[in-house]
Amino acid sequence: MHLQETTGYKVIQAWMAKEGRAPFAFQEETWQHILDGRSGLVNAPTGCGKTFSVFLGALIDDEETSVAALFVEQIRRPQTFLALAKRARKLGKPIVVMHPGRSQRARISASSHTGALTGDHAVMEALLRHAAVVVVETLEELVDTAEFLARFKPPVNGPGIITNSGAIKGFSIDFCDRIGLDIPVLGATANTALKAALPPFASPDNPVDVTAQVLRDRTLWTHTARAVLADPGVGSLCIPMVAGSLKYAMDKVEALLPTILAAGKPTVIAVLGDEFPVPPEFIAAQIDAVFSDLAVGAVKIGMLSQPAVIEAVAAGLDRWKQTHVVLDPVMVATSGDRLINPQAIDTLKRVLIPRAALITPNLPEAAALLDCAIARDEEEMRAQACRLIEAGARAVLIKGGHGDGAESVDVRVGPTTFTRLATARIATKNTHGTGCTLSAAIAAGLAKGLDLVSAVREAKVYVSEAIAASERLRVGGGHGPVHHFHRWW
Repeated sequence: MHLQETTGYKVIQAWMAKEGRAPFAFQEETWQHILDGRSGLVNAPTGCGKTFSVFLGALIDDEETSVAALFVEQIRRPQTFLALAKRARKLGKPIVVMHPGRSQRARISASSHTGALTGDHAVMEALLRHAAVVVVETLEELVDTAEFLARFKPPVNGPGIITNSGAIKGFSIDFCDRIGLDIPVLGATANTALKAALPPFASPDNPVDVTAQVLRDRTLWTHTARAVLADPGVGSLCIPMVAGSLKYAMDKVEALLPTILAAGKPTVIAVLGDEFPVPPEFIAAQIDAVFSDLAVGAVKIGMLSQPAVIEAVAAGLDRWKQTHVVLDPVMVATSGDRLINPQAIDTLKRVLIPRAALITPNLPEAAALLDCAIARDEEEMRAQACRLIEAGARAVLIKGGHGDGAESVDVRVGPTTFTRLATARIATKNTHGTGCTLSAAIAAGLAKGLDLVSAVREAKVYVSEAIAASERLRVGGGHGPVHHFHRWW
């Protein structure tokens, strides 16, 4: 179809004739290769009054127009424009805008040329982005973005979001709210399918958190993706995935591909993990956000795999003068595989261990910190704890869960104190998360005002009871979790 045959062209030309204005210029050849004859470039001369909103409204209503790319010097009626942007969004027609005025001199120049009041560029840009308008800075970006959006029509409905991190679920909600992107509520069919696939304690709401159970039942990714993608209210799918390794991520992507391709909806998979580390600046910002808003009584630290991240956490502890710090130096998996690189271990020993009130390595982790053999009995455990004190630790709790014998014995060593903590070893496969639970429970005790020894004793009892009660849970196959809520149900 030629430009002159489009509804938008006819509406605008008719309006110009009614207003007694000279016909404006369509530079059709410039954009013919982009929009394949479906639209053109409208050149609205200076002094054409309210024609800008009329032009845009006509293009939005034109059935043959799929994208509107605008180079505007001034948006005179922002509320009208934002209403048009909302209408375009509902129709699935993206708007791309290039707008001068980022600097003060540019704003003055635009104002002197158009006679319009020119506001703050950052405010304008924030309003446009919140209305889902794509803001670009160069003509090349304007053309390239328009071409991409003309060829690949964005979905009208909002995204379905699936993650294995409760924190990322929260960040996703905040981000969508900030940019004005509605997260659709899933229908009854999707809700039923998700309830059947997810563990009983997980919520089937969008965004969907598949929880840490996905580490044991990796089919959760596929089942939840199939349910969300099948929902008619979902226009696209985003999967922010926390993965320990590139191999894990690629295995999951490979398994998801048939489901994604069958659904035919745009899907983005974003991976965070050892090969995809979270930027240290982001972690520093998280620390500052929490400490500036909450009265933090204690801090528990788990696996930190990158030297720069360890440095950022140490700086944050200093910045907020936090001393009740329990460090669980997660470095070695149950399989014996190293989870962090040697550089990260050196940084951990140098900058973070001296800042912790207590470190809680298991037998393989204590050996890794000292670069020695794994302790074979209580005497060697105590000797290794003393060596860690000499190396800069303030107090050490070496956990004996990986050991043998009728008792599970932990040893706590301070500069001048020693405590032996023993419980009956429980024969169960449900030991997933015992170390994380223990260190978190110790931190909770410190936050309640307990001294370190009392906090360790209470945490040891709590975790032992949680392991013993774990058989009451029926969560998937393999190594199950401990029962954190055993005292209530």
